[in-house]
Amino acid sequence: MAPRPPPSSAPSNRQAVRPIVLLAPPLPGARHTCGLTLSPVKRGSRDILATLKHQCDCPPRSISMGEYVASPRVATGTDAHSFTATEAHALLRPESCHAIVHVAPHETTHTATSTAATSTAATAAAASSATSSLWGSTFTLTNTILGSGTLAVPFAIASSGWLLGTLLLLAIALTTRYSVQLLLAASDRAGAHCAKTYESLGHYTMGAWGTRVAEFTFISGGFGTLVSYVVFVTDLVAAVAGVARADKWLVTLALVAAVVCPLSLSRQIGKLWLASVLAILSVCYVVAFVVVALLLAVDATGRSFAVAPGVQAVRFEPGSVYTLTLLISAFACHNTALPVYEELQDRTLPRMNRAVGSAIAVAFGLYAAIALCGYVQFGAATQDNILLNFSATYVAQHAAVRGPLLVGQLCMALALVLTTPIAMWPFRSCVLSVYLRVKNGRQTPSHRATYREYVTVTVVSLVLIATCSIFVPSVKIPLSIVGSVSGSLLIYILPALFYLLQATGPIWSRKHTGPLLMLGAGVVVGTLGLSVTLYKLYHE
Repeated sequence: MAPRPPPSSAPSNRQAVRPIVLLAPPLPGARHTCGLTLSPVKRGSRDILATLKHQCDCPPRSISMGEYVASPRVATGTDAHSFTATEAHALLRPESCHAIVHVAPHETTHTATSTAATSTAATAAAASSATSSLWGSTFTLTNTILGSGTLAVPFAIASSGWLLGTLLLLAIALTTRYSVQLLLAASDRAGAHCAKTYESLGHYTMGAWGTRVAEFTFISGGFGTLVSYVVFVTDLVAAVAGVARADKWLVTLALVAAVVCPLSLSRQIGKLWLASVLAILSVCYVVAFVVVALLLAVDATGRSFAVAPGVQAVRFEPGSVYTLTLLISAFACHNTALPVYEELQDRTLPRMNRAVGSAIAVAFGLYAAIALCGYVQFGAATQDNILLNFSATYVAQHAAVRGPLLVGQLCMALALVLTTPIAMWPFRSCVLSVYLRVKNGRQTPSHRATYREYVTVTVVSLVLIATCSIFVPSVKIPLSIVGSVSGSLLIYILPALFYLLQATGPIWSRKHTGPLLMLGAGVVVGTLGLSVTLYKLYHE
């Protein structure tokens, strides 16, 4: 055998070969972008615009309520007759596709083959309908959180002091983040077909009782929110126009009758969704205005900030409960979280958690800025609408804020007026869903209401909203009631129940400590908040 040649120190042919890259000369007139054509800012702006376009084209049916599949807890009970056999496949969880489900004695059973095929087709259809990017989902959730409640956050902080109030603001932001995670995890456990909305998840986990609780939460919370919108707009318009306090009811009636009612009667909201852009821009402008106003407010010597009298780090009194109730209502986004989760591209729980965390972080930053700057500037005199603190006397002393203040008041008033018909949609849909169930004796989607029923519910609701807006002494009352009743249910109690009712193993185990604490906190906050709010209302 021939001896093996010694290894050569020269590199092999394979190692010696180097790719030859031919660089083409740049085209005439071409720009060198350095790879920034899809920068995060540009891509995020494009995704947000795509999300707005999708919302503008959203049909009324997609906002309809009363559409959900039968709960397995009542599938053979009295409610089974209101669901057809074609919906039986949705009763199955993803891991139990080999079972046979009987919807009712007279319904046809579905075999494993047909169920799996139907489930696969439905999953593919759901994936194809996912149109929202991470940026778009974050924008939608941020827009849901930010609103008129931003104007009341300084008063909420003033009720407990700047240190305790800021700590409570952070605690509520973190618990809201955790409760949304529980809600999304409960939705994943129920399956993509069973939990597309908050209402459907309640029906899936608790049956008819869950439906009733979800309806009560949406109706009471929506009504209180709409009342606060009208009160905010009335106060802003009256401040700009110089209307006396005794004549504010005329402003309320004029706004509701001439603007809100005609816009709310349309069954195509269309470009009104663009009001969400105006609303979020107005909120950002008001926050910046309050911060700049603090920088301009100097004492008589002109060398330091003028800290208003009454500023405290910690404050304990019955009115401190407003900090909890107002901040809870200010962070609510749970009714939007599930629809946004359904439309998220490449939908995963960690990806959705990023969108939720980003939205809550943005809201926390804006809330902390306007709260601390507003409270330091006005102290114990901080009102439940921070823009009302910039009175005629204040403007006379600080002439530089006259123009920016007027712009902020008008933009915020216009944004709230245009947002009110949008906020009317889920509230009215829930009322119509309840009405049609009572009328027909079975669950009926709200979009099947006749135009006469649609108009009647809208007009009656607006009359009640306007009446409450006239007699409510302050906007903190409806917002506090919304936070203590609807907020505690929507944010704390129901997400914990949705998760625990689908949990495996003993509920009182260590791994369920978080949901159990959320459930207990919701009961305590709801009971205490409502009791103290009613007590304060009685004495004020």
